[in-house]
This record gives sequence, C-alpha cells and structure tokens, in this order.
Amino acid sequence: MNIVVCIKAVSQQIDSPRISNGGSGLAIEGKSWVMNESDEHALEQALRIKRNQRATITALTVGPITAQEVLYRALAKGADAAIRIDGDEFDPNITALKLACALRKLKYDLIFTGVESFDGMSSQVSLSMAAQLNIPFAYAVTRVAEVRSCAIVVDRELGGGRQQTLEITMPALLAVQPGNDPLSYPPAAKLVQVRRRPLPCWTLTDLGLAASDVMSNCKMKWIRIEARKSSGRIQWFSGDAANIADAILSKVRDSL
Repeated sequence: MNIVVCIKAVSQQIDSPRISNGGSGLAIEGKSWVMNESDEHALEQALRIKRNQRATITALTVGPITAQEVLYRALAKGADAAIRIDGDEFDPNITALKLACALRKLKYDLIFTGVESFDGMSSQVSLSMAAQLNIPFAYAVTRVAEVRSCAIVVDRELGGGRQQTLEITMPALLAVQPGNDPLSYPPAAKLVQVRRRPLPCWTLTDLGLAASDVMSNCKMKWIRIEARKSSGRIQWFSGDAANIADAILSKVRDSL
C-alpha cells in the first residue's frame, strides 16, 4: 500500500507580528517551526497502518526551505520518503493545486491530511484536493478501524458527540481530526540521522504548472491589513436599576 501524508510547517511561537508593504502584507517572525497538529495526527494514523501491514509512506509539504524541518520529523517518525514543494503562498487554493499536481506524479492508495492548519484555519485544502483528484474522501476522521483490500473503514466525527462509520473505496483521501490518541516522539539520534538525507524540492516546472496557472487559481486577495482600533470611550450610567436598564436598552435600540 502506498500512503501519502500532506503536512504543513507552522510557527510554534510568533514574535512581533507587524503590518508590511503598506498594509498589504503581514511580517511574521518565528523562532521555530513545528508540524501542524492535525497533520501530525494524520501521520500517526498512517504509521499505525504501516505497523500492521506492508506500506510505504511519503510525506509531502508546500513551503519554503524552513518547512523541511517537519519533513525531517516525519522521516524520523517512520516515513519512507519526503518531498518539499517550493512555495510560500497563504491561499489554500494554490496550496491544494500544487499538492494535487504533485500527487498525480505519485502512486497512492491513501492520502492523509489534517482537517485544518493552525495558522490559516480555512479547512479547504483537503476538500479541494479530493475534488481535483476526483477521489472519495472523509472529513474529521478520528480512527481508521479497518483496512481491506480495496476499501478502508473509518470513524468520523459528526458533532454533538455523534460518530459515523464509513467504508470508502480506495484510492481515497482522509482528513484527520486530532483526538485523544497520544503522539509518538522520534529519538534525537534519529532526527540527527535523517537530516543528512537530501530532500527533493519540486518547482512549478516539476509540477507541470506555469505562473499563470497559479494566478488563475488564486481566490484570495488581501485588500488591506489594519491594526486593531482601540477606543477609550466609556459612558457611565447612574440612577437606580430601572433607570440604568432603560438607558442601556435605549442605547441598544439606537445601535440597531
């Protein structure tokens, strides 16, 4: 079985975010980059399958060279290969496009992703990838219950404490919801060892894309970023409880 896990590097701690480019950008400085939480749970689900049957795991990410840290972590945990797709876009549509094009170059039976990224929280990438690849998918997966010859049985969260069990024909995409299952931690010696491995980096040319293809799939446009406007205006009401209540209700009605 061939499994591909899509992961993202997010900043563990953001220092001094500031508005840049005249209000059209946001400069973020992070001291360290970590694997997105739900993506790491997706990787754990793939590793559990590998422990129970013969499987090959490829970790895939879109990002700048700093994103390689999460690929090294995936390799140290047990992934067999890792590929970085060059890019630094925030638009989930472009990320999904690049990942879908990369997946068309790979062999896969299962694709694992997280439900959302810690920074963007758009929850769009996995659904868009499945649509572009025209494969079945399940969202908010909490557990892989059974792997069969041509299908997989999963539990997924519906909300309100309800769960649904699905059988999905492979190839398929599973967007994993973080759960109560503990995460594994790779030994430090393994992390040092995998950092010696060269990691392939795919460009737009490698993906068969042109810059115009990327721009045509850009659905987000940053108009302006402004600092939060604070107001020091405070109005005090005096009198008994009935008078204060009437005054507050009058203010509420005026604002409607």
